[in-house]
Amino acid sequence: MKLKSVIPHMGKLVKVEQTLERKVTWVDGASRAKWIPTKMSWPRVGWFSGVRWLQEGTVHHATGGYDDFDPGYIVVEDRVLVALVCFWPTAKPVAVPILGCLPVEPGEEPEARGRPPGRPRTRKEKS
Repeated sequence: MKLKSVIPHMGKLVKVEQTLERKVTWVDGASRAKWIPTKMSWPRVGWFSGVRWLQEGTVHHATGGYDDFDPGYIVVEDRVLVALVCFWPTAKPVAVPILGCLPVEPGEEPEARGRPPGRPRTRKEKS
């Protein structure tokens, strides 16, 4: 994906229904990292802030001591293109599957934000 195609979408509102979480499994002294889509409890709306490639593969950790130090390295098996979405201006961006970002139309904003379970309704929502 070219940067030119991403720039017009920066700062636009998107509806997010799933995020990506890193799953690590240990095999023979090395760890295998994979990014797994996880469904959110309720859909949220955030600002699209960019794209990023996440690496999947096997991480071989550093071994040895002072004399025979062997630095760690990663064997990349796959890369995943993700969208970065911020739910609050000062919050860290969240990795979201690129197909999991749905653009929000201007008239659709209040319904798309949703209300987390257990939160009381406001006066505007009651009327």
